[in-house]
Amino acid sequence: MADGMGNYVSRIVAHECAVERTGYALLNAVTAYTRNPSRPGCGNLLQFVNLFGKSDSGEGILYRVSPDNGKSWREVGVYDKPYRVGQGRDFMRKVAGDCMYDEDAGAMIRIVTEMLWENGEIHSLFRKRRMYYYLSFDNGATWTDAIYMHQNDEGYDKDRMFPGVTYGVNMITSLFKMHKIRGEGPNKGKLAVGIQLQTVGPDGDIYNPTGMGFFKSGCILGSWNAVKQQYDWEACDTYAEATPEESTRGVYEPVIQESDDGTLIMILRGSNMKRPDILGTKFVSVSRDQGRTWSRPVRLAYEDGQPMYSSSSCPDLVLDKQGRIYFVGIITGDNPNGNLPRYPLCIARLDTDTLSILRDSVTVIDTRRAWHIAQQEVEAARYPVDYSNHHSYLDAAESKIVVHAPFRADLHSFESVINKYEIVLRD
Repeated sequence: MADGMGNYVSRIVAHECAVERTGYALLNAVTAYTRNPSRPGCGNLLQFVNLFGKSDSGEGILYRVSPDNGKSWREVGVYDKPYRVGQGRDFMRKVAGDCMYDEDAGAMIRIVTEMLWENGEIHSLFRKRRMYYYLSFDNGATWTDAIYMHQNDEGYDKDRMFPGVTYGVNMITSLFKMHKIRGEGPNKGKLAVGIQLQTVGPDGDIYNPTGMGFFKSGCILGSWNAVKQQYDWEACDTYAEATPEESTRGVYEPVIQESDDGTLIMILRGSNMKRPDILGTKFVSVSRDQGRTWSRPVRLAYEDGQPMYSSSSCPDLVLDKQGRIYFVGIITGDNPNGNLPRYPLCIARLDTDTLSILRDSVTVIDTRRAWHIAQQEVEAARYPVDYSNHHSYLDAAESKIVVHAPFRADLHSFESVINKYEIVLRD
């Protein structure tokens, strides 16, 4: 893995503590452009930041707006706050997914997953999650009520969501980027929303060998219905699936991009949790029929076939102005140990012909600091260095990729801020 700048990066400008909120870990700062008729693709920026009190425990979604392409921000408020269910310890908590402007709808769409924490325990999340979305027809000034997402067929509703997905049996979630399909074909213009499902075993119960879930991934396709002023949804026919011998938690947290020939490329999180003898890598799957079916995933590797080690953490993909696809995520020099380490955060080019990472393109965006080492190795700090749960987008005004990533300065505290990185690309 390269220590300096890769062949495609000119420089990186870091802005520390770009988003702060005392008492919370800030994750997944989803950032999207609104419509601007005078300058397509470069209007206001909307940003939705997940506020966490502990792992997977959403405490609300911080909504911010920028009128000047990210130079300044105004906080609108905290949306999608948790609420108590019944008289006990059950809480419904919310986590933000992606947001984007869809020109066919003439609206912004943002996705949220709700998760029922029963008795304050995380294990109910493998069975009890739903997805819904909001629409805004005025660039984020106002939003519709929540619209639950389910198959557009008779017999489906917010509980029986999609074929093989039922609330209370197995969960579905989307914390990942939507993609509007560009290529010619029956699904041109539809939204491909990456999803992960909790796998169900032959006995009808969830399959959970590590206790942290076992997942498969694919997408749901959204078609704009102008009469109903909402989307009609349908699930893909087949999913990307791995065996426990390949990844102890399956493949999950998918992110989708599209190559010039219309192939949909999906990068997936894997895991070697509790199995250090297994390679810890990302996986890649493709769809050549616009999201209907997905190939069996294979390990994401360098162009020479050597594994690209990556701890179990979310991947991201972003398309530059030349049509090149970049991977943004954790890349390690050695085989990781489950979720760790969550550094360094890197950017690298994905070769769409070979579906591999170009080794000489790997560039470190940020990594652990000198004091982190002392906190980890001497003071036995409770929390890890963690640059994962990041979000990247292409700046519409300049030739740069913007990444927002968490940063935990003090490993004795759960709190983290969001750092902003401007990655200037070579021409």
